[in-house]
Amino acid sequence: MAIKPEEVKLKDGTIHYRFVAFYKSPLTGRRRKVSVTKDKLNSRTENAARRELDEIIRQRIATEGDGTIEITLGELAKKFLAEREKQIKPSTFHNAKVFINQFVRTIGERARVDKITTVMINRYLQNLLYRNVKPVSNSSARSIRYHLRTMFKYAVKYGYLNESPMDKVEVTWRKDNANAKSIEDKYLTKEECQKIFDDCENRGMEHYTDAFKLQYLTGLRFGELAALQVKNVITRNGKTFLHIDSTMIFMENPARHFISNSPKTFAGIRDVVLSPEAIDIVEQHVQNKDNDALLFAYNRRESHLKNQRPLNTNNANDMLKRIARRQHIDKPVTTHYFRHTHVSVLADLNVPLRIIQKRVGHSKSSVTRDIYLHVTKDTQEKYDDLISKLDSM
Repeated sequence: MAIKPEEVKLKDGTIHYRFVAFYKSPLTGRRRKVSVTKDKLNSRTENAARRELDEIIRQRIATEGDGTIEITLGELAKKFLAEREKQIKPSTFHNAKVFINQFVRTIGERARVDKITTVMINRYLQNLLYRNVKPVSNSSARSIRYHLRTMFKYAVKYGYLNESPMDKVEVTWRKDNANAKSIEDKYLTKEECQKIFDDCENRGMEHYTDAFKLQYLTGLRFGELAALQVKNVITRNGKTFLHIDSTMIFMENPARHFISNSPKTFAGIRDVVLSPEAIDIVEQHVQNKDNDALLFAYNRRESHLKNQRPLNTNNANDMLKRIARRQHIDKPVTTHYFRHTHVSVLADLNVPLRIIQKRVGHSKSSVTRDIYLHVTKDTQEKYDDLISKLDSM
């Protein structure tokens, strides 16, 4: 491609060089001009200008005609994630970044996007679901499929593809067979909770004991609990509440954390009324702390937010796995189990499902509904057995 440099005198008197090239527009059939400007005139800047002009012309031709802009998968992922980061919550973006980068590593950074087929993506997802070592769950595969679909939709939107290979992707989901956990294995009994609390207490992990207990008593997500500050404790009409309006976000590369300006979902913004035991826990953790200080932290005696180390979900989950083994609890216990257990306790008290969902910050949740229906069914059957004995009384 022939390019012609032109001198350009700026207002401050300095001379720059505009490199000009021409192409024939497929839209109008006319000759059109494109240019880039450099501050120097030498072989290096000329080569750089040539590359930039070539890219501009390729994009113009693709945009004005029926063609597509050639791009590698690595380049597409980088562009997509840069835009996506501005559109979604940090926690959602973190998942998107992990899933997209994993896909790029598997398919190859230099793979041309227009050569990626539906069959390749089908095989990729099927391998994740059915591999022998650490297969992903159906729900994780659905999340991966969603982020891939969004990326390829972005590729169509910006002219890198004419149509998305995701449009015809079909996934054969794993069966919920006998190996699948029953609904009882998604929450803990009161006895199992007590074993976990006692284990933490005996090992001098009182801050974890209190954190898990508060989850059990309120149904908070662990990220919401980790983000709690003194100012989130409010008193109104003789009752004490936790005002939930944020979550703790942990990021990698570099490792850092921050309190988001919103919870995980819109429904997560709520005031959670506290029981007397929950109030006692909260009052112990607000003593002698600044208004912005965290309620729960590793260095819990530190009163300033900037000096505190928040409780980390991954560390908490690792510890719970060890406790479950020690206490012979045959369930894959995570911090979320205390949230599920709270749902089961409220269901056992005949609290309506809509009230429970509002309290735990769910607009919809199949797990919450399934636990609720299971517990209330067991309770109903227990009453049925009692009623059947009326004749013998």
